Amino acid sequence: MSCGSSRGSKTSGGIIRKGSEEKGHRTITLKLLRGLAVSVVDSIMTKVEALQSFFYLRFSYTCQLRTIENGKVMLFHTNLNGSPILLTTHTVARELLHEKDANRLDTDQVERPNTRWVFQRWFQVEPKAILVEQPLLGQGRLPYWLRNNKRFVCTRYI
Repeated sequence: MSCGSSRGSKTSGGIIRKGSEEKGHRTITLKLLRGLAVSVVDSIMTKVEALQSFFYLRFSYTCQLRTIENGKVMLFHTNLNGSPILLTTHTVARELLHEKDANRLDTDQVERPNTRWVFQRWFQVEPKAILVEQPLLGQGRLPYWLRNNKRFVCTRYI
């Protein structure tokens, strides 16, 4: 599935993608490629608010750096980590995304290999939602692996 159209206009080098969404067994990864000079929290939250389960969020981005010595260009990927706790509400997710996006938009603080590389432009923002299907403690039966483990004695289901 894709966010809007997965194909943009054709160029001599290939297809410019507008953005995409990849769904895995336990993850949903959004790849945003346009409109990265401003905050992308609202476009991410439209997808996050559709989630029906608990989740963790990871946030990473790729930027284009240019060397001041000879003008060579490279793509540099940075992982801003994500939520240290399991997110159960969308308001907490929005606050976390605002914080991470503010760190990303501060171009003076962009991580680079050394001081010879300067920021040129944003290339990609990649938030990832890691879904947790297992219910939290006190919200149903114990998982099978815990319920039938011979090392544990479980006489009562929660």
